[in-house]
Amino acid sequence: MKIHGLETTPDIDNNNLRPPQKDEIKDGQWLGVTVRTQGQGGKVLVCAHRYIRTVSECTLETCRWGRGLCYTLTNDLDYLDQVLEPCKGRVTGHDQYGYCQAGTSGLLLNDDAVVGAPGPYNWKGTIYVQSVSDNFLDRDQTMYFSPHVDDQTPIDKYSYLGMAVTAADFFGNGTAYAAGAPRSDGTGQVFLFNRKLAVTMMTIRMIISGDMYTSNFGYELATADVNGDKLPDLIVGAPNYFDKNQGGAIYVYVNSKKPCSLKCSEPLKITGQPESRFGISITNLGDINKDGFEDIAVGAPYEGSGVIYIYLGSKNGTIPEPSQTIRGEDYNIETFGYSLSGGTDLDFNGYPDLLVGAFDSSAAILFRTRPIIGITTNVGPQSALKKIDPTSRECANKDLACFKFQACVSIQSILEGGKLKAGSGGLTLNCTLQADITRRLPRVFIESDSPQNKPSTVHSTINLGIDPNTQELEPYCHAHTVYIKEDTKDIQTAISMRLSYSIIQEPPKPIKAGAELPKMDQYPILNQQQADKVFQATFLKDCGENDICESQLNINADLDLPFARTKDMKDTSRYDLVLGEYKEIQLNVTVHNLQESAYEAELHITHSPALSYIAAVKGRCERLPKDNLVICPLGNPLQSNRGVNVSLRFEPLREVDEVQDVKFTLKAKTTSHLMEPQNDVVLVANVIRKADLKLRGSVRPEEVLYGGQVRGESEMKYKDQPGTRLRHTYEVVNDGPWHVNNLELHVEWPFQVANNKPLGKWLLYMDDEPAIEAEDGGVCDTSEGQVNPLQLRDRHNLNHPEFTPNTTGQVAASLRRARRDVEMIVKKGPDNIVHMNCRAKTAKCFKFRCIVYKLQKGQSATVTIKARLWNSTLVEDYPRVKAVHIASNAKLFIPTPSVIITSQPYDIQATAVTIAKGGGFAEQQASDGVELWMILLGVVAGLLLLLLIALLFWKCGFFKRTRPDPTLSGNLEKHTDDYHDY
Repeated sequence: MKIHGLETTPDIDNNNLRPPQKDEIKDGQWLGVTVRTQGQGGKVLVCAHRYIRTVSECTLETCRWGRGLCYTLTNDLDYLDQVLEPCKGRVTGHDQYGYCQAGTSGLLLNDDAVVGAPGPYNWKGTIYVQSVSDNFLDRDQTMYFSPHVDDQTPIDKYSYLGMAVTAADFFGNGTAYAAGAPRSDGTGQVFLFNRKLAVTMMTIRMIISGDMYTSNFGYELATADVNGDKLPDLIVGAPNYFDKNQGGAIYVYVNSKKPCSLKCSEPLKITGQPESRFGISITNLGDINKDGFEDIAVGAPYEGSGVIYIYLGSKNGTIPEPSQTIRGEDYNIETFGYSLSGGTDLDFNGYPDLLVGAFDSSAAILFRTRPIIGITTNVGPQSALKKIDPTSRECANKDLACFKFQACVSIQSILEGGKLKAGSGGLTLNCTLQADITRRLPRVFIESDSPQNKPSTVHSTINLGIDPNTQELEPYCHAHTVYIKEDTKDIQTAISMRLSYSIIQEPPKPIKAGAELPKMDQYPILNQQQADKVFQATFLKDCGENDICESQLNINADLDLPFARTKDMKDTSRYDLVLGEYKEIQLNVTVHNLQESAYEAELHITHSPALSYIAAVKGRCERLPKDNLVICPLGNPLQSNRGVNVSLRFEPLREVDEVQDVKFTLKAKTTSHLMEPQNDVVLVANVIRKADLKLRGSVRPEEVLYGGQVRGESEMKYKDQPGTRLRHTYEVVNDGPWHVNNLELHVEWPFQVANNKPLGKWLLYMDDEPAIEAEDGGVCDTSEGQVNPLQLRDRHNLNHPEFTPNTTGQVAASLRRARRDVEMIVKKGPDNIVHMNCRAKTAKCFKFRCIVYKLQKGQSATVTIKARLWNSTLVEDYPRVKAVHIASNAKLFIPTPSVIITSQPYDIQATAVTIAKGGGFAEQQASDGVELWMILLGVVAGLLLLLLIALLFWKCGFFKRTRPDPTLSGNLEKHTDDYHDY
């Protein structure tokens, strides 16, 4: 039979099925989105929050209203008890009741049904409470609701109140109703309401807010008595909570009889794994372990395939560590734990069971609770577990210290009445003993059958027999010996041991579909709170009667450096580290123990990365490079009223040049209890960088000559034509104690004669890029138009060094060849000397800079500027002066004040002066025009040519003479005489 879309039998061919009415749409109504019961024998609530009502004679989408509804059914699901449609007949419209979505959440109490509707009034949301009592005539006919109209409620739009509901006697004055509003106030809130008989609108009694924005606090709610005080406690889910390595959260609010009720104490917050939606589903499991405290289950459907966490209650409230974890991947199911329902004993074995929904796998899974066997475990004697002497050698192995103890187990009850079933043959347990469970490397090992092995975990099997008189299981005791390993230093921290028992039994056989489920009585489980026992063994220590060493470590420390000075006053809180003067830093520390012995006492020194640990002068220390940490043992123990002195050496690294100070952070640590832990001792040394710089200027040649004819600028084609070549050189020397980075030399260069016009006559014409010589290199930045603006060329028979040009700086391109303005001649002084320089503004100057990348202590760097004296300017304007002094200026500059310059002001600026005198540039130009080597080469070549010509003549016989016969000579003479006579 199907009534209002609810089918009481899976027979889809039932002839009694009735189609929807004309004014309703049930396709996609999500019938079953909420299912709740009153418990065994009670009614069932089932809801369809997407159920739609339409307006008659209207087919538009705007005429469809998603109101939602719920049904209550009798226990056997064959009779429709009541239809709950709280928004029916109310004003439609999206900003009123058009999209109620009633049934998004729901709850069945003994006499009432609570229905959550998050849609009314722009999704402010509300809850409705209506009686579902079987006594129709006497039932309360009032429909109660929470305030949601604009002028009635503090709840904002889009708060979604009603996404989750629960109810209980939270305040001791009758049932109160809790509703979650996961988007209220940004974080999400839970509102608790009270009602008065026949007053339709309930009142807000309490508001609980979340602690993280967009965490959806209030998305799920549950009620349970987690501490057994007979007061209902509230559990709130926030599935969108997030933090580093956390995702989703639940909050457990423990109730109190005080007026503050749920707000008397801070809630317990339990978080899940990232992106797991932990807390999207919560259910009260009931008391699954029969200890008198209700337990809860929490779903995390997106942690892998889905996980369910079981949390047990206790007298102190919910235990934050889960007692059991159930994973969907073990059952090949996705979104496992998306919905949960617990607290009902479905197989009638006396223990409540758990139903789990997994919508992505279209599955519902029943987990039945196994019967719990009461168990008691004892470890003793306690005296054997206290004051263990690590120096004693009284065990079988004389080389090691040991301690012995005995563990006993007894069964309090099994199944019913504390007695075994007839024909039972006893109980077999698996026993596991683990030693030093808090250590990755245990300090002890347990005696075993194999002497070669030194295990920290041993397993054994225990058979519990039956006492023939009482027919109960007899207690069983087993002894163990635990040895302490050699060189164990930590004798302050107790040795934690875990003793655990489990039943050895056959696992359940696979169940065929449709077969009867096996009875869970055949598969009991031990009470895990007693079956898993943790205990401790403590060492003999020089401590008080409470066996707790209460120590007090105090640190005094200083550095072997001078105190910092502030306005001529010493600042004893800081030191000065002058780089270059101090190659090492010595740290001196004294640690005193003013109370009981301190075990494993250590001094931890964390230093700046710009320092490197060298060695300890006093004491023994170990360096951990990755953490810039040095650890110095102080004693094990450091006895009462004793002190230890430690001195350590550190050296600055290259990185110290990039920091303003270096720090040492000192902390004393011990495994003993520090009564009043001292704050970290911090020593700070200011990093001081000092450098004594000196700048010197020089020229070459010291004097130059000018003279000859005046030649115009347009005639200049080659670099040697303007005038005599000269050099200005600036040398900077660093006398330390520290180096200087990016040292700048700012130069003013007199390139023209000063006048009151934009352009003047050339003076010192820079024909090549300035050159810098430094150990670590450097660069000179000149602007376009500063170097050789006339583009003069080198002659092919002249060799000039080349330098790398740069284009940075600030000088206009107007320095190129242009018509010169009428000049203003600089006047000569009384000594008949003309001075042209930048400071007196008797010369036009441009500026450029040179950067020395790094100038170490004791190093020097030079900047050389090559130029030509413009001969024509001086010949034309200063033909009869004694001399013309032309000066360039330079000054040192550090762009960042990282180094303190201790030089005097006159040491960081310099001047280079060229002295020009009249004397004939023509002769000098001739000598300058032909290099000496060329002259020598010409002489040698001429001599070789002369020698070659002489050799040629000699070969041709030019130097051989033919002498005449003496007789013939006489005849000729005589004949001649004859002619004279004639």
